[in-house]
Amino acid sequence: MVKKIKLVIILVIVKTGGREGYNYLVIEALDVLFPLPVPPFRYLAPLNQPEGPLGARVAVPWQDRVRIGIVVAKTSVEPTRAGDLREAIGWLDSTSHLQEGACHLILELAETTATPAGLVLTTLVKSGLNSPLNHAIRAVKDVDLESLSADTWRNVDSVEPRLVDLWRKQGLIEERITLQPHVVRVLEVLKPPDEGLSGKRQSRQLRALNHLVDAGRVDSVKDLAKQAGVTEGVIRGLVQKGYVGYGEVPESNVTLPPLEQIEMPPLDTKKLILSERSFLSGGTRLSRLSFLLHTIKKDLSAGAGVIVLVPERSQLERVAGAFSTAGLPVVALSGKRSDRQREYIWRELSRDKPCVLVTTYLGVLSPLKNLGRIVILDVSSPTYKLDSGPRIVTPRVAEMLAEKHKIPIVFEDILETAEWVEGIDQENRHQIPRPKRRQFTAPLSDSPNWPLGPDLIRVLKQVKDRNRQAIVIAPRRGYSAALGCLACGHIMMCPNCDLSLRYHREETRLRCHQCEHAEGSPVCCPSCGDENLDAVRGPGTQWVASAIRKFLPDFVVARYDADHRDSLNEFHNGKPGVVVGTTALLRIPPLPNLALIGITLFESFLTQGDFRAEEGALRLLLALDELSMHTKPLIVIQAFNTDHEVIQVAGKPTKESMDNFGNAVEKRRERFGYPPFGHLARVQFAGRYQDQTRQAAHTLAVKLENSDLPPTVYGPAPATVARQRGRYVYNLLIRTETRTQLGDILRETDLGSSAATKVRIDIDPYDVGEFLE
Repeated sequence: MVKKIKLVIILVIVKTGGREGYNYLVIEALDVLFPLPVPPFRYLAPLNQPEGPLGARVAVPWQDRVRIGIVVAKTSVEPTRAGDLREAIGWLDSTSHLQEGACHLILELAETTATPAGLVLTTLVKSGLNSPLNHAIRAVKDVDLESLSADTWRNVDSVEPRLVDLWRKQGLIEERITLQPHVVRVLEVLKPPDEGLSGKRQSRQLRALNHLVDAGRVDSVKDLAKQAGVTEGVIRGLVQKGYVGYGEVPESNVTLPPLEQIEMPPLDTKKLILSERSFLSGGTRLSRLSFLLHTIKKDLSAGAGVIVLVPERSQLERVAGAFSTAGLPVVALSGKRSDRQREYIWRELSRDKPCVLVTTYLGVLSPLKNLGRIVILDVSSPTYKLDSGPRIVTPRVAEMLAEKHKIPIVFEDILETAEWVEGIDQENRHQIPRPKRRQFTAPLSDSPNWPLGPDLIRVLKQVKDRNRQAIVIAPRRGYSAALGCLACGHIMMCPNCDLSLRYHREETRLRCHQCEHAEGSPVCCPSCGDENLDAVRGPGTQWVASAIRKFLPDFVVARYDADHRDSLNEFHNGKPGVVVGTTALLRIPPLPNLALIGITLFESFLTQGDFRAEEGALRLLLALDELSMHTKPLIVIQAFNTDHEVIQVAGKPTKESMDNFGNAVEKRRERFGYPPFGHLARVQFAGRYQDQTRQAAHTLAVKLENSDLPPTVYGPAPATVARQRGRYVYNLLIRTETRTQLGDILRETDLGSSAATKVRIDIDPYDVGEFLE
């Protein structure tokens, strides 16, 4: 692409007999969005170039440099205003870099989340916005510039950026800019065999060089040595003599890792085509995928592509493998892929060949051609809630995209949840029969061996005696939630947060899991000087694993949490033992010899700072069935309240009990106006000074309550942890009837952020106690 900036702009006036008698010729302008926390910037469209579509990439001048942006809108400007705009250098795409409708969606998300559109872009699009460019310049005809002629293109990197930008503004240069092809470093022939390689001593070098002449090029010295049957020293000798050397050539192909082969179970249920907005629940993960198979095959045969969204990449590989094993054309896109692999996949998706794209949030706006359906797996997973940028909930983005395309969307989860079944007719809510469960609830009230009750100890011993496997889930990592003095009751606290320091006994360290402060465990109490210190509350994985080892000597006990992950390879090969971990264990592949799953303290999963806690706890209990490959393990749930509704429903998850649970949750949501009966945003105030921070939150609450269309405002109130990372934290919860109203309020209201008090917004909060950075 060549751009020529003209020194003189001629304004054309066309007489039309309008109201003023004249109509000015308008000039096309582009709204360009960058992966920066900024709104779109307006540029003039490149001159003398074929027009690119919305969503295409364009190269534009940016602060003495050149930056790649996405064209999110096209508009027109009058010639009198065109002089205030800079001109884009050149189009980089002839087709859209994003899914159709993605540009409008990004701008809409920016409006509803009160977030700069560029921050939405950089959150959802990770491919192609920082690609290397081939950029060359030359002087325009009849212009004499120092070290720059009109006859020869010169790489822009060899010219001072300030000069290039000055010449650009003055219209003295032409620019040519294209995407730089990816190159690979290869070993190639620099000169052919000659007399320098004659003789017996050089015979091996000659053989290797002749092999390279025939091959053309190889990846490395090691590869050439292996192929020619010589040592690497022989090849290095050729390099030193100048016969071979490394060079860069365009990369011809990108290798993607093979997908795992996973068989899906056949289903006895009737093969249905899910043609509308629908919800699929029940069964197991693989049986739900098997249920979807017939619908997806029908989409592909009609020439439509399908996006299958998963919450995290650990699940992505298994889902992609299952669909691939079933014979579907599958592409897997996640953060696990390299930058080059992601760019290659992104480009391939724009071809006309329909496929199934299995992806995380990174691919929801990818340019998959002829999009015909979106499937969202585990739609209620809290992992879908992004913890940075606009903090959006990924299924909401997919839902908006489906609405723009007017295509079916399928929500899938182990159980129906109030927010996602809203608006779905009963005939489009499909429940697969659930597997029979073996569940036992063990009371913890009088346990002498805390944190293990006698029932769990008994069945753990049976696991050892029968050479089977067990999984035990603890509520947290580390040894315990606190270290305290048994003499005076003093608790070791974090100096930066109103939290006790977590005790990690194996490392003899105290850590704050909020601010990452760490210190050594004291030998005596800093309050009374007594040396009788011990774990006093909240057992973690270290404590549970230590307790199990006491009762099961000479039996393998592994740990699996964010701090420490033992290899589970031998467990996946069937080796007997116990794995103690957090809920991270729900992400591992199923174990082949699993006989027992234990929950050490059920109530800990009901104390999440969110109204979704009961649904989340039930999802956890139902998901335990996924941890076993073939057998039906016994599930032992330790609890203080063994009659809790969630435990009872999980024990007998019939359609009737699940529907009753869902109806009760829905009624509570409606009573308090929680989603789906309203839309929420949390506004967090954090500052070094408590009174000042509280006053800032109070000022905003009063301002909102006195606005023209006041929302419902709850608070301000101190956060669950009132002081975090050295700052006092107050929260406001804002509720509106519509999402648009919520975005308008947050966007148009001065929230009161200052140097002393930082304000953060969280749309659709999933944890009201979370500290927002």
